[in-house]
Amino acid sequence: MPRKRQIDPGFWASEHAAQVCREARLLFLGMISNADDEGRIKASPAFLRVTVFPYDTDVTDDMVLGWRDELAAARDSVTGAALVQLYGGSGGELAWITGFGKHQYVNKRYPSKLPAPPPLTRDSATGATPLRHHSATGSGMFGVGIDVDSGIDTDVDVEGGDPHAVAQALIEEKATARRWIETMPKAKATAVMTVLALAVRSAGEGLARRVVSELCAELPTGKDIRQPASYLHSIVQRLTRPDL
Repeated sequence: MPRKRQIDPGFWASEHAAQVCREARLLFLGMISNADDEGRIKASPAFLRVTVFPYDTDVTDDMVLGWRDELAAARDSVTGAALVQLYGGSGGELAWITGFGKHQYVNKRYPSKLPAPPPLTRDSATGATPLRHHSATGSGMFGVGIDVDSGIDTDVDVEGGDPHAVAQALIEEKATARRWIETMPKAKATAVMTVLALAVRSAGEGLARRVVSELCAELPTGKDIRQPASYLHSIVQRLTRPDL
């Protein structure tokens, strides 16, 4: 349940928080205000929009998705911690504010009604998430359900690998995608790479390769892509959920 929360004065001068845009920082503060006592919160773009921006009629779900993904991609230069950890659960898209326990004093803590985030493969300060291959019929980090009959290669073991490294290699293979990434601000580029890495983790390299190929086919059309992470996520959704 949301309560009054504390905002550390150091937040405003934080280089970690400065990696994301102003709107993402406002979203982050709204998530802190509305998270439960374990620092967990529903994180679908629609929920976050109506919760944090109820009167901003110009704010769309896609915009919130991009800001949310920036928060998940921004890493502390010393600890490697993300501002939020995104994960899936029975309640849909969820987020855990990684520094919540450090900065929030809760006199009487109420147990969360949301499932806990998955265990981290390294020390919890890194913000790293487990590099496990999700079930082909399950739900990925962004709720992407993969149909085993869809023709997408899901027979990929990333348990001992790094989805971010796979994503980086796929981008490097395509000059069009690489140039697109290089023109972005660092925070947006990192958010894009995170979306692609999550596709690798959820469905394997085959799906991610198709996403990059689709991206390269569409980039020359001259589309104005102001939220690149959201745009890439829409391609993932299109390839995995053609019914949407």
